[in-house]
Amino acid sequence: GETIVMRGGYKLGPNGEIDPKGNQATDMGYSVVLNGGDFIFQPVEYLGMRFLEIDNPPMPVTKENVSFVARSSQLDATASSFESSDKDLDAVWDLMKHSLFTCAQEEFVDTPTREKGGFLGDGAIQSVVAMPVLHERLLTRQVLGEFQQSMEQHWSNPADLGRMNAVYPNQDGGRDIPDFTLAYLPWIWSYYMETGDRRFLEKSYGKLGDIAGYITRHLDPGSGLVTNLTGGSGPYLHGIIDWPEPMRYGHDMSTTARTVINCWAFAGYDIMARIAGELGRGEDKDAYLSRAEKLKTAINRQLINSDGVYVDGLISNGQPSRHASQHANMFPLALGIVPREHRAPVIAHVKARRMSVGMVTVLWLVRALGEADQGAHLVELFTNKEWDGWSRCLALGATATWESWYSDTARDESMSHAWGAAGLDGYVRHILGIHPLKPGYEEVRIQPIDCGDRLTWAKGSIMTDRGRVSVHWKKAADSYGLRVGIPVNATATLSVPHGSSARSRVLLDNVEVAATSINGHLVITGVGSGEHTITRMDAEF
Repeated sequence: GETIVMRGGYKLGPNGEIDPKGNQATDMGYSVVLNGGDFIFQPVEYLGMRFLEIDNPPMPVTKENVSFVARSSQLDATASSFESSDKDLDAVWDLMKHSLFTCAQEEFVDTPTREKGGFLGDGAIQSVVAMPVLHERLLTRQVLGEFQQSMEQHWSNPADLGRMNAVYPNQDGGRDIPDFTLAYLPWIWSYYMETGDRRFLEKSYGKLGDIAGYITRHLDPGSGLVTNLTGGSGPYLHGIIDWPEPMRYGHDMSTTARTVINCWAFAGYDIMARIAGELGRGEDKDAYLSRAEKLKTAINRQLINSDGVYVDGLISNGQPSRHASQHANMFPLALGIVPREHRAPVIAHVKARRMSVGMVTVLWLVRALGEADQGAHLVELFTNKEWDGWSRCLALGATATWESWYSDTARDESMSHAWGAAGLDGYVRHILGIHPLKPGYEEVRIQPIDCGDRLTWAKGSIMTDRGRVSVHWKKAADSYGLRVGIPVNATATLSVPHGSSARSRVLLDNVEVAATSINGHLVITGVGSGEHTITRMDAEF
């Protein structure tokens, strides 16, 4: 008849007991009434937690009589690996990879504590890295379909076509966040490149075109920019940009034609052109390419200031904002929008702000640095314990990625929020250099980024639907070695950093070959399946 009270939590107070202020306003308490005999108490509902507190336990608490059950949707931890010469870099990989399991439940939830429905933005972020890192397929396909269902249920009126719910399935009706809707197009393209699921593209094409139409309806005829994109409310109105609010780092939210939103829109048109091309719709492809180019021109004509960097957008009177955030500059850099003459100031501007974005957009900071060949700075972003970022969180005791970089001190912010795993993209795409050139990795590019003196070697692998792709690179003062594994029925384009010598020799499997110099790399194409070694020799002969 005695009641035993248990409670879960994320933070401990000064007295060593759980501080409920860290539980995101969630009741994480359980109670059980003893029946005088042996029994097992097993709760039906799941909750994420770091600590369990038991008041007045009827017996000594041991590892044998209290245990946690870890649950997640189907994920394969053995599908990928990573190791390098920097142990802090390895620790951040482990943190992010583990975090994906906590929030891959029946949906890609934003936290396993307070939410059980799937947010579109969170789902896109988690899925894009879970697919290569954990060979995730089923949950992604399910959730992509569900958000299309939200369009049918809530956004079928002509004025609303193309909008998607911010969270679905849900019980609060039609509720959207504009940039989450725009994130759907890059997400579905990532799914297609991972899987080659052409049938899903064909089935989805009409709704994807509706998203592009939603963008087009908001192009201001004067500026040519997407302006006051309908959707959201309160702090989400016309676009969330980043979240929680401190993660905007001063972004000018008074702007009506926002640079970030316009970059999302450019990405949408660009991806619709690629999808149309894949499906043999030539006229559509040309139309979307034209829209993308016009929007790119409008962005570069009106949103670059006298310092050569991007401002946060135009305000209501058509004048440019005076604020130039990291957000506004990393998106154009990652998406190839920046004109050649502005690349140097934009790269410098992005690097100078270290980590000045939150988890909603950090994927694009990682990609911006990778696409700009800033390998040493990318490693610094992952490993610097003084900057906002993953390594600082680890130093503060993080056991999963957080909702924001400040969740240890902020009230009611999640300390188990898998959108922080977005940085895994930089490990796969840039440090290992693995990127599909054709759907389903029929053709793969392996081009590790040059990390300067920050890394001397790195190795790792991912699982594709054709088999495992593995990479191991090592650099020395006068040479560079790259060993790769290419699966059956796949071909590869292999690249190594150029090096300092103008007369470097390149050997493929110990046979000297001609390599093409492209953007600071020596490139070999048409390499078949199997194990291969590329060696760059820098000594003069």
